[in-house]
Amino acid sequence: MTALRIEGKTDKDTIGIKLLADIRRLFRDRGDPDCMLGATIVEELKQDPEGPWVEFSRGKPITQSRMARMLSNFGVHSNTVWPSPAVQGKGYRRIWFEDVWARYLPDDTGKAET
Repeated sequence: MTALRIEGKTDKDTIGIKLLADIRRLFRDRGDPDCMLGATIVEELKQDPEGPWVEFSRGKPITQSRMARMLSNFGVHSNTVWPSPAVQGKGYRRIWFEDVWARYLPDDTGKAET
């Protein structure tokens, strides 16, 4: 985050695009499922010790609530999803991200342009 400030980037925009890129990577790593629970996404994001999500805010990891607020800036909102017939909860459908990914991650490599 400090490097982003030095470069003159807007933290809010840059970290939001990083979130989009990381979520796209998670969907791809899981074989592009139709949907994922918000809790699953957050737990997967926190698995990367080099990523910003482990110590996202004041040394604490990103939460589902914070992720939802960040994604709402891009027009992506959680709703009830069924990743499997026996599992339901608040989460995100891959299709809800596709337009946003195309707009903010046009290089299609999973990395945001900075």
